[in-house]
Amino acid sequence: MTELAATFKQQAVAEAYRHRPPYPDEVFDRLVDLIADAPRRVLDIGAGEGAIARPLAPRVEHVDAIDFSQPMVDAGRQRPGGDHPNLSWQVNPIETADLDGQYALVTAGASIHWMPWEETFARIVPHLTPNAQLVVVEHGPGRPAVDG
Repeated sequence: MTELAATFKQQAVAEAYRHRPPYPDEVFDRLVDLIADAPRRVLDIGAGEGAIARPLAPRVEHVDAIDFSQPMVDAGRQRPGGDHPNLSWQVNPIETADLDGQYALVTAGASIHWMPWEETFARIVPHLTPNAQLVVVEHGPGRPAVDG
């Protein structure tokens, strides 16, 4: 793990995430529309404080939010929607995470560049439904919020 990636394990960084603007509601409408298989389960990798997982949980059967930072997951659990019954949190790197079931959608909120791709995809692929989608959701002006 690089020194820069390790900053996401700092409490102050996790607390600062509450000041990031939320994704627009249209992002979640689009994500739900991309789900083609049942069960309508989502795997949010590099979930951080759950900017994707928390608003998505009420719209699907279940979301597993995985992040390697305990402070980020703790912050997410305390944010609105962080205790939704359809949302499970796990502190683990995705390449060693305990994955539960088949996922019809995998999301990464501009976090995938921090992950070792070969190990990450090798871990995820066996847990995907036949028509599963991987979607990277980014913040930023002048760009589509969803590329998938």
